[in-house]
Amino acid sequence: MKEKVVTDSISELSERFIENPLDFTVEASLVAELQRIMRGRVDEEMISVEAKYNGFEKKGFNKNFTKYKEGYLEEICNQDEIHKVQIEVNIGKPSENKLVDLAVLKKNCDNENCDIKLVKGTKYFDSEIIEHAVEMKFIKNKNVPPTGICDFFENDLDKLDSLNNAKSKHLVIFSNKNIFPEIDKMSSVDKEAYSKEQERYELLAGECKERNVKLYHFCPNEFDDE
Repeated sequence: MKEKVVTDSISELSERFIENPLDFTVEASLVAELQRIMRGRVDEEMISVEAKYNGFEKKGFNKNFTKYKEGYLEEICNQDEIHKVQIEVNIGKPSENKLVDLAVLKKNCDNENCDIKLVKGTKYFDSEIIEHAVEMKFIKNKNVPPTGICDFFENDLDKLDSLNNAKSKHLVIFSNKNIFPEIDKMSSVDKEAYSKEQERYELLAGECKERNVKLYHFCPNEFDDE
């Protein structure tokens, strides 16, 4: 998938949010809408998968129950295709879940299939098969950006930074107030008043640039008092 599909989908989502921010109450609804938009821009791009589970712990269960559970897991793993645009993609390990908000998957370089491991019902993906990745934040009811802004986004940036094979990585911030006003368009008095916001934005932008992550911020348009 070309990166333009990702950036155009983010742009379309931003337009929908700006037009009707009340339609998105939580971050998860924004992520799900981005997946829907992106899937609509491609022609059912499916990829082959091979899922395996780690066996089943028989201790403490009777024979019939164990057989049922094994059959259930085998049925889940008996899928040969999934859509390449997925949300909540777990690139961690059984002792440490690490979820990427949205990822575009590709085939494993060493395999025709995309490998998925199923451990106690949780799916784990190899980070090497992520082609494009998006981390999203919905900051609500804040007049200014978070203090220690790079620390605030550290977990998102670290996840994106770990995706060495990804063609593109994106950090998308939505807010229902303009926490990053456009300083260049302000008067000198306003610029001074918003100097902290500008400084925090520049810190985050610099961190994203260093990690090769594209940064976006969207908020509702301001209404003119007439």
